[in-house]
Amino acid sequence: MIIKDFEKILDFRCEISFDAEEKIKNIGGNDYDVVGRIRYKGDNGILVLNGKKLRGEEERKNVHNKDYYFSNKIDVTDTNMFELHRKIMDLDSSIVDSIFLKSYRVKFIMRFHRVELKKFTSIITEMDEKLSNLQIDFLGHANGFLDSFRKIASNVDLQYVELAATIPPEYLNITKDPVILSMGVEWNRQIRKIGENEIRALFKDANNLLSHRTDLKEIFPEEHLYETVFTNELINFFSNEADKYEIPILGAPQKLIGKNFNFAFVVPKSSFHDFSKIVFDCVKKFPKWKIYISFSDIVETRDPEKVN
Repeated sequence: MIIKDFEKILDFRCEISFDAEEKIKNIGGNDYDVVGRIRYKGDNGILVLNGKKLRGEEERKNVHNKDYYFSNKIDVTDTNMFELHRKIMDLDSSIVDSIFLKSYRVKFIMRFHRVELKKFTSIITEMDEKLSNLQIDFLGHANGFLDSFRKIASNVDLQYVELAATIPPEYLNITKDPVILSMGVEWNRQIRKIGENEIRALFKDANNLLSHRTDLKEIFPEEHLYETVFTNELINFFSNEADKYEIPILGAPQKLIGKNFNFAFVVPKSSFHDFSKIVFDCVKKFPKWKIYISFSDIVETRDPEKVN
């Protein structure tokens, strides 16, 4: 699994919570059982959320009730929650892995690099005046990508699916995905922010072959960590289709070794049936990439290798 290659690239994890604003109150239940992520459309923020339907549960209000889950897309542009999210995303290394909702509270689970601790503190201090009962539930060293998603999985069941592909020769000549042009490069990439026409991501360059590129922003050059904007037809396809189904993509790790491109997604287990349709459609739509499914499993709440 490529997800294991992302340990400790971002070395701080944080959980912050605050009272829900009127627009998103009462969507969640008594626990943090509704999970989502914000998708950017221009300057606007759209909260895409999912929750598992319980057997015998009455249909929830203000959501779209489906066979196995309920979902919704809510324009949160005019909320203080979105202002907080936007300010956090202005940090070069930050990734908000999930947004949880319960009746009257919201929780962000996020990761970032230690070099931005002071900036992060300034953001939280400023937003304390705008968000009611804002508090830092946890801030400390992170064990990595999996550690964050195991924490999320303790509240909402998650599914991980990984695919492998071979980059078509013609794609190398017309790509708008800048680092794929550098053949022989080996890197890991984590999606930070998905917009309508572009994606922002962090790169961990294994061999420091990307350091000469002017289209990459250095985050922490000593650790070969960079940030950039790109487009990629496969990732754009998944992003746009998931948006149609109202499925939040919580994680999207990717790895390149030469022409071999591996990419994965973490989504709520409750909506994985519909997400699987997107996977199958992608395989059929992009035959030149020679895509195949290489792994799929639920996200464990604990590391099975450390369980006695």
